[in-house]
Amino acid sequence: MQTYDGEMLTFPYPIELDDQPAIVGRHVSAEEYAEMINDQFDVLMDLKEPHQIVFSLSLNSFIVGQLFRQKHLKRAFNHICNRRDEIWITTPNEISQFYRKLPDTQQLT
Repeated sequence: MQTYDGEMLTFPYPIELDDQPAIVGRHVSAEEYAEMINDQFDVLMDLKEPHQIVFSLSLNSFIVGQLFRQKHLKRAFNHICNRRDEIWITTPNEISQFYRKLPDTQQLT
């Protein structure tokens, strides 16, 4: 995206998977939240060909980091890591650095 100050790379924001509106706002249980993560991940993995897809999570330590929720988050992370050889677990900054090194013909506009 072009701005007055230059280029800005944007990432999808997972409002439905943000733990604050899900757990605090909609009163989704930790178990249900983990299932939401797993379901989103599975569907995106089915859609990943022929394009790469970004799977984003927005987590807050003061919500999902509570000890009674951690076992469910761990279950979701284990589900994702079971397909570790097919995915790149990274940060937005690392994606941005990778994207900016691509030839112009491979960048999305």
